[in-house]
Amino acid sequence: MKHCVSMTGKHRVSSFPMASMLLFLIAAFAAGPLGLEAHVVRDFSLCKEFFYKDTEPTGIDQNAARICQKRGFYYYASLYSTSHRIPLYSAYTFDFTCRDNRVQRRETWFIEPQISDLVGEDMALPRQNKEIIRLNQALNEDYEYTDYDRGHLNPNNYHCNEGRTATFTLTNAVPMDACFNRVYWRKYEDYLGNIVLELSGMGTAYFVTGAVPSRNRIPVPGLDATEEDREFSRVTIPSHTWTALCFKHNIEQFSFSIGYIGENKADAIIQVMSIPDLVRVLGGLYNSPHLQIFEDDCYSSTQKSQKILQQLFKKLHLPQFQRPFSFDQNVQNILTASLSKRQRRSGSHELTKKPRITHMKVELNYGDMTEWFDNTEYMKSNALTTCVFEPKSNVHSSWPTYTRDELRKRRSADKLDDYIYTLVPEKSTPETVITADGTHCKEGTTCSDGSCLTEQGTKECCTSPCLYNHFWKDFMCNSGQESIQCSTQYSTVTVNGKSCRQDHSCGTYGETYYWCYTAGSDWDYCSPPFVNSIGLNGKPCRIDHECSTYGESYYWCYTDQYNHWSECCTDKDPYVALNGRTCKPEHRCGTYGETYLWCYTTDGSWDYCCTQ
Repeated sequence: MKHCVSMTGKHRVSSFPMASMLLFLIAAFAAGPLGLEAHVVRDFSLCKEFFYKDTEPTGIDQNAARICQKRGFYYYASLYSTSHRIPLYSAYTFDFTCRDNRVQRRETWFIEPQISDLVGEDMALPRQNKEIIRLNQALNEDYEYTDYDRGHLNPNNYHCNEGRTATFTLTNAVPMDACFNRVYWRKYEDYLGNIVLELSGMGTAYFVTGAVPSRNRIPVPGLDATEEDREFSRVTIPSHTWTALCFKHNIEQFSFSIGYIGENKADAIIQVMSIPDLVRVLGGLYNSPHLQIFEDDCYSSTQKSQKILQQLFKKLHLPQFQRPFSFDQNVQNILTASLSKRQRRSGSHELTKKPRITHMKVELNYGDMTEWFDNTEYMKSNALTTCVFEPKSNVHSSWPTYTRDELRKRRSADKLDDYIYTLVPEKSTPETVITADGTHCKEGTTCSDGSCLTEQGTKECCTSPCLYNHFWKDFMCNSGQESIQCSTQYSTVTVNGKSCRQDHSCGTYGETYYWCYTAGSDWDYCSPPFVNSIGLNGKPCRIDHECSTYGESYYWCYTDQYNHWSECCTDKDPYVALNGRTCKPEHRCGTYGETYLWCYTTDGSWDYCCTQ
């Protein structure tokens, strides 16, 4: 078992032994110039091959310095912030030519002279002009006697020979919590590297690894003090680090992309997610609504992407998530007793079978509907189960349920008691009998072949989970290799509180709105879970009446239990106007002297919007 221990004050052990550093410096002086080159450039045209489709990410401080990291020829690219003295990302490709991915870390790392307006294209040891160098970039001593590693963005073990050496520059390093870097982050790097290594000769692996600046810096005043004078608060500590991979396979249908992100702290949980989800998370962290990592999000909707996501989730995320997980003591006692070793049957040598847990009931509370929605989308993607909002009378006893103390504060407790969330199989499971638009297959048939026969003829089925797509602002799934719209399994309750028929739960059924039969041929509208939907009146839409068309040509919803209605937006995004129109980048949602919110839209007109 690995333990990470931080020591503070004068007794802290430096991760840079002075004797080793002295020997290294003597050797470096004797050897002369190292010939490590890096170009600070206006754009990445000289090293564009490290970006998928030769296109750099957008929306991440485009005023930062661009570096084509070079030693004889280019090895990777970095976007470097001189104000934070860290790289904001490094973009690189995987080197398949060596399989021994272990290398001893260097004691002293290089700096980039051009960042400090010094002559020379070579990376160099900071032997002279330190006072000038320190103005725009980090120095090795900034990391000494702190709890932070010089964490590679572009990892050295994804490269060979000179490529590895080129990663040991402070223009590729950020302060990483030692435990986070050496244990959890490294596990993800190693495991993903092994996945890519198995694809040698089959395509190109494009990586972007980045850091989100926080307000904290090292060395930390009062904590990282030494007997010698030092300057504090110089190098920004990232709040999060993240990695995005786009693997362009020689056979396009096998291409895939995945991402993961973790907080830069010792007990962080690293989250695995699709590229669109990672873009959405980073957009919030960087406060950049138009952020993009890969052109077209790089095959994010392929079956291969879903497979790799599930692989990472089960292999790395779940075991990591179990670290802070704990049972209620009574539940622990019951579980321990039921799983304990039991005696053989009397007069028999046969061991009794161990109990097998097949069902469980979990009660969860969420801070808001967005948190609930994100969790259910995660369950659909990785556990192939989905949460359905149902009246208690509809609940099937064979499936576990979620109950909630509060869906939204404005709902009365007595009405809430009539409803429950039930876990059911996600519609992309092979044995499902529910098509993409919600229609049931004919009795005796399933969706095992990607479609099934219904009363309305043959209809497409989902072969991947039905997930919300933030670009299309709709639910999408794969049907074979094709991406199609789907109706999410969300509710069996109509907007008027009626119960949908068990054979006709809430779905689109080929229409542009959600509806279901309630009894016989009677029908009613129901609503998809646009959990960020908000009315023009500034109030959130009701949980049982989220923003949708409901047969009209515009989006609207009820915003309280008295059936006050309002036109609405399906996203709390200051760059999204009514009906899904997009505000111009330079004219986000605002009042601009009026009493209402509005913006100029990219189609050359203007429209109301809901969120500043």
